[in-house]
Amino acid sequence: MVDLLKGVRVLSFNHFLMGPMGVQFLADLGADVIAVEPPDGAFQRKWGGADKQVDGQSMLLLTGNRNKRSLTLDLKKPDAVLVAKKLIATSDVISENFRPGVLDKLGLGYEDARNIKSDIIYAAASGYGPDGPYVNRPGQDLLVQALAGLATITGSRDHGPRAVGVSAVDHHGAALFAAGILAALVRKARTGQGCRVDVSLLSAALDLQMESFTCYLNGQRPNDVRQPGPIAGWYYGAPYGIYATGDGHIAISLGSLDVLADALSIPADQRVPDTEAYRRRDHIGSNCGQHRQTHDIGVPCAA
Repeated sequence: MVDLLKGVRVLSFNHFLMGPMGVQFLADLGADVIAVEPPDGAFQRKWGGADKQVDGQSMLLLTGNRNKRSLTLDLKKPDAVLVAKKLIATSDVISENFRPGVLDKLGLGYEDARNIKSDIIYAAASGYGPDGPYVNRPGQDLLVQALAGLATITGSRDHGPRAVGVSAVDHHGAALFAAGILAALVRKARTGQGCRVDVSLLSAALDLQMESFTCYLNGQRPNDVRQPGPIAGWYYGAPYGIYATGDGHIAISLGSLDVLADALSIPADQRVPDTEAYRRRDHIGSNCGQHRQTHDIGVPCAA
């Protein structure tokens, strides 16, 4: 932990992963984070990957809750709400990732907080934003991967959509959440004004796919955006991808097709020039795969 945010207090009503991890970034930078939990503990205390616990603590709790102080409040009780309001009066930032409107019903929403402390920064993380047609839908990493198309471009033509192997949307959303709060703190330091910050899982999932969307929306569109064979993504030229070899797999990144052809001893009449690396990627990918399976991983491929 460093002290770049020393003196900044964050009152955190967060659970699961995107909210807690976003605020954890602030705690790592020195902010005083008070994590408010219900009497039976926040969700992240009760669930974690691979059924693992460390000293009785779940992996999910350990992932996004370091450098914080915890406080138990039953916000269904008026006295607990009064305690929360007293904490708001001493805080610089309120952070929450309940469904939109939940804290408003408790008298702890944005307008309520502004009435308590006019320069408060109110940061809300949600599935789909504070309004719109999806506002009441459940927002969760896997669901948003599927809805936003991330699972499709990660999938393959042979096997269909496939989820990313980590909670990528939660993690990226947490980074965007922290960045929004930091920007609001800079603005407040310059103007003395607070504001509201909103980040959603859907916006994070879309942001992760900027390369794909930019390629898709400009020029001729492909018929299929799933991964073509061993190529890492639909908009990449060959040989950018992962290939089976005689004793495992190898990742081949950017490089000259001539260098790769030399390394694989591909005959001259089967070689493809770099200018056709995208248009003929299916041919290159299958050809490279066939030749790589006869080599061991130690043979260099491309720069």
